[in-house]
Amino acid sequence: MFASTRLLLKNELGLVRRWVRPAVSRSTDSLYSVADQALLSATNFSIGMYFVHFSTKDEYGLYALSYGVITLVISFAGALIMTPMTVNYADRPIEQRESYCTSMLVGQYAIFLPAIALVLLAVGCLYQAGVLDLDTTRLATVLGIAAVGGMLWEFSRRYYYLRLQPGTVLRWDICYASMMAIGLVTAMYSNSRSMHWWIFVIYGLATAGTGLWALSESELARPSDSRQVWDSVRESWGHGRWTLGGVLVTWVQNQSFVYFLAVFADLASVADANAARLLVAPLMLVNSGLTNVLLPRLVLLRSEERYIEAEQLAHRLMWMIAGIFVLYTALVVLADGRLTSLVLGDAYTGLESFIVAWAAVNLLTALRGNTSILLQVFKAFRTITLANIGSAVVVLILTWPLMYYYGVLGSIAAVALGEIILVVLLRSGFARVRRTYAG
Repeated sequence: MFASTRLLLKNELGLVRRWVRPAVSRSTDSLYSVADQALLSATNFSIGMYFVHFSTKDEYGLYALSYGVITLVISFAGALIMTPMTVNYADRPIEQRESYCTSMLVGQYAIFLPAIALVLLAVGCLYQAGVLDLDTTRLATVLGIAAVGGMLWEFSRRYYYLRLQPGTVLRWDICYASMMAIGLVTAMYSNSRSMHWWIFVIYGLATAGTGLWALSESELARPSDSRQVWDSVRESWGHGRWTLGGVLVTWVQNQSFVYFLAVFADLASVADANAARLLVAPLMLVNSGLTNVLLPRLVLLRSEERYIEAEQLAHRLMWMIAGIFVLYTALVVLADGRLTSLVLGDAYTGLESFIVAWAAVNLLTALRGNTSILLQVFKAFRTITLANIGSAVVVLILTWPLMYYYGVLGSIAAVALGEIILVVLLRSGFARVRRTYAG
């Protein structure tokens, strides 16, 4: 009797452990990822605060324009290499996964190093011809070199997230943040000028150093031969070409307002718009942190044909993020302008309406991002790209007239309108994908 009872209790405890351990693991991973994104948010916030308090509005505007360019380059690498690697990783035999990741890393630089070299060569020729001035040429050169380090750093982060090791990502991002902090403090006390390009020198050194160090301690295995690199990149192109197009049009939708303001208004308007966005930027980094943990797990669920469970997990995360966004926005609104003057200083006033508008944009971005993740998991990259094209066209058409009548607020409203259209199109596309596995 005692023996049978003990066996029953042992079996029951075994069931509890099998249920609790994955849940605790997911919670711990999510905490690591949120902490990591909080760290990156603090780093980006510190950079923004440096420009707000120690540089002119024009320098901050130039930094915003330049950051948009470097983000685009790294996003291209993510679209063509890192995202396909993420969704294809679980389909590989276990013994081939590490060499597959290495082949994708080699493929990334086989594609982007020559492309960046060609762009820098063209910039040099334009400078020699007198078309570009020295400051613009220097900035373009620094951005190209910094992008090489930025891609390496982002690849290392994606790799460790793919291996379900967000704690390792946090450790390496602490190294990155420390390097950036040292660079910013040095610039502050040395009263450095032209920080709109010096900041990218610091960024390039920090990302390259962190990325090389992180990958040197990874378990990456050497590809079998150059053909494996070619086969891996060729496979990624099947989905990557659609992701690449999606990244481009998404960038146009989310960043074109900056360039419209720079061309049709001035750099000070760019600075005001980005200063307001700075205060709600932590929301998107929380979203990114949770997504980085979620995506590899959803891919594993899809590979095990647990489709409904993957969808339910994604939806639970979406509602949690939406609740965080609403609470944060309410706190900013209740601050009634005191937060703006306290954080940004007297040079940036009257931005409360911009802050609320950006919070609405971020909430919409989180809602459509949830559907976009599910479409990526089911490899429906064509659907994502076509939806992005439709919404980006609307944004390009409406940004200038809205900006003409409503200024900076109108340019943000155009971004919000694009997000609304994108939410509708992506959910419609996912409904079609869902029928293929629900039926």
